[in-house]
Amino acid sequence: MSKFRIAHILAPVEFGGAEKVSLTFFRHVNRNRIDSYPILLIRPWEEDGLVVKELQREGYSFVRIPVAKRPSSQGRDYLRLLRCFKLIYKELKTGQFDLVHTQGYFADIIGLVAAKKLHIPIVSTCHGFISNDWKFRLYNQLDFLALRFMNQVITVSEQIKSDLVAKGIKETKIKIIQNAVEVKDKTQEVETQRHQVRLQYGLREDGTVLGYVGRLSIEKGLTYLIKAGERLAQAGVPFYIFVIGDGPQEEEIQQIVTEYGLEEKIIFVGFQKDVSALLPAFDIFLLPSLTEGTSMALLEAMACGLPVIATAVGGTPNVIISEENGILVPSKSPEAIVQAVIRLVENKELCQRMGHAALQTIESEYSLHSWLKKIDDIYTVVIQSKR
Repeated sequence: MSKFRIAHILAPVEFGGAEKVSLTFFRHVNRNRIDSYPILLIRPWEEDGLVVKELQREGYSFVRIPVAKRPSSQGRDYLRLLRCFKLIYKELKTGQFDLVHTQGYFADIIGLVAAKKLHIPIVSTCHGFISNDWKFRLYNQLDFLALRFMNQVITVSEQIKSDLVAKGIKETKIKIIQNAVEVKDKTQEVETQRHQVRLQYGLREDGTVLGYVGRLSIEKGLTYLIKAGERLAQAGVPFYIFVIGDGPQEEEIQQIVTEYGLEEKIIFVGFQKDVSALLPAFDIFLLPSLTEGTSMALLEAMACGLPVIATAVGGTPNVIISEENGILVPSKSPEAIVQAVIRLVENKELCQRMGHAALQTIESEYSLHSWLKKIDDIYTVVIQSKR
């Protein structure tokens, strides 16, 4: 079996689900089969993020491509697109690559032009689209246009595939590969970790810990989770909401917490490199998103055997079968979250059953081996079709 050399173009300027997926691939791919060369679109005025540090730790050769010379607050860099294109073009021209794999609108657009000019086949992975303001909506439209010219497009959910087809991307060009997660056998460590984390953050054992992991941004629906917290407090339910992550809405969310007087109930711990070490402290995992692909945070929580309450948006209903391995609720509904939480708090047997079913779902349907093989299969088909 021949070895493929793949250029991976991505922009890990923040660490979220897409970046987790990329790191999972780089950590577990068969490097005797696939020679991966990450091309990282970075902000040179910022310190190296987790993706860079992990790639260094894994022994990868990679290159940093600056997306601009300076922050936009210090003046516009009008030549940044041309400069970025030239640097990527140079890397692709000299790298003897069999295929280019892009992720994100910026990587898609610039990577597509460079790859097509050099006659290198190109694949893109779509994790979802954010449409919070006019800039993102413009970027999305440009990305939809670029995706039409990809050799293959990978989406992480049926919903994203439907969205792309509606935007004019050929259905035959799109393949769904839902994200995967590693299941670690840490049974003996769980209780110890649970006790240590709860002790560290002052979480009483008689309080149910509702956990959230992800970006603090509008599309993640955190304000509805906070409102649910207010109603749980009014109902006298002993609880904590444990928030792991950071993002542009952090200050606003903390202000809402203060307005509701929930400072002792809602704990913000910021970005955490090793989320798996904190998950055992959770009793229930909550995903209140307004839009979602296939959430890596959701899969990781399920792999830890946690019962899940999640909004029925995006790819989540493909993962969660409500009343079997979790509970689905409508988006933007604090009351539905409250009712689901109270059900699980009052029914420990149901809580345990759903947590066990969640773990079984991950073990049977979201294995790393199957996920990696599907990606390898796409690489093989696209590369061979162009030879």
